[in-house]
Amino acid sequence: MIRLVKSNIFPTIKLKENQNEFVTKEEKIQKLLNNKNSKAYHILKDDCLIGFILLVMFDTKKFFMQDFRIDGKYQGNGLGKRALDLLIEELRNEDVVILTTTYTYGNNNAKKLYEKIGFIETDIVDDRDVQEVNMIYRFEGEKICIKWI
Repeated sequence: MIRLVKSNIFPTIKLKENQNEFVTKEEKIQKLLNNKNSKAYHILKDDCLIGFILLVMFDTKKFFMQDFRIDGKYQGNGLGKRALDLLIEELRNEDVVILTTTYTYGNNNAKKLYEKIGFIETDIVDDRDVQEVNMIYRFEGEKICIKWI
């Protein structure tokens, strides 16, 4: 059984090799955990910690998923999808209207997972220091504008 537990502690999650380049740096997460506009969740399978989610509110009832990670030994079994399904359900119950996130070029696993959940690509950032794709999950009743660069 997968469940989300609110927490303000950044847990140790061991990712697969080369995945650390796709997630938020620990120093930034630690800073955001102290921000009143942030919410963090530990992802538990039974009573075992398997992942982490960090959300940052950027406007009323609108959140950015700053960090999402599943421990490498639990990846590929649908647990990440289940955790995101639970997150969407919880946010829907809180009347959230928008959830956004990004994935870095080359992280096709994240792209596929987010698309399975219902995220759609909105625009691409292709700067010298940042190459990522912005995505949005639209809760019922919220209109979005897609901007392609």
